[in-house]
Amino acid sequence: MITPNSDQLAEFNPCHVPAGSSGGGQFCPATMVGITSSPPSGVAPRSNRTIFGRDMKAFAAKLSRIPGVSDTTVKPGVGAWDGGGEPTWVVRYRGNGQARKLLAATGKQYKQQAVLVMHSCKGSSCSPMHDITFAGGVNTAQREEVGRALAARGFGGWTWHKDGGKTKLRVAFVSQWAGGKIDSPAAHTKQLTRVFRALRARSGRMRASRMDVQGITTEVMEQAGEFSYDRVLRGG
Repeated sequence: MITPNSDQLAEFNPCHVPAGSSGGGQFCPATMVGITSSPPSGVAPRSNRTIFGRDMKAFAAKLSRIPGVSDTTVKPGVGAWDGGGEPTWVVRYRGNGQARKLLAATGKQYKQQAVLVMHSCKGSSCSPMHDITFAGGVNTAQREEVGRALAARGFGGWTWHKDGGKTKLRVAFVSQWAGGKIDSPAAHTKQLTRVFRALRARSGRMRASRMDVQGITTEVMEQAGEFSYDRVLRGG
């Protein structure tokens, strides 16, 4: 999830209790992380080969070695906003262990402005995170077209990724960054539903086939402040 001028990581956090265990087979969604890897202004850019090759593989190796973390996947994605986009790592894993500290260390290493942590949630107080699935692959020009529609509705940022061979668009409501037309969870859902309906009426690859929603709560780790990277790394 990207917002203008605010590179970030995104964590979707919880658990999995296997069937037949003492937890009775209770299922919680896996942790999902989207990491923007492009450097901020004033820092020399790295090539896609470096971002998706060396850097991404190094992060994946560190994540998979954390005790208590399993089922890790790290794949390329695109974080985007009106008029721009950048390489993104889309990460999925189960468990937690020291994963939170690895996210903070990675955000600090790449000078990212913020780390967005999203926890699964149920109830009327939750914020929405939507995934729109497309009928086919969406090229750069088509992603930009969708991006213009999202920006016109007041959205600040979104993430493109692949899941099960399908192209998906992920948009989350983050209360800390709310404003303008998207000033509440209800406004987020209303405006995104309008975009989805227009995309569902399209033909070919641009046609959206479904939209799924997950309830979340959010917190933001930043370079400085109450939840700074350094505080997280100290165990705060």
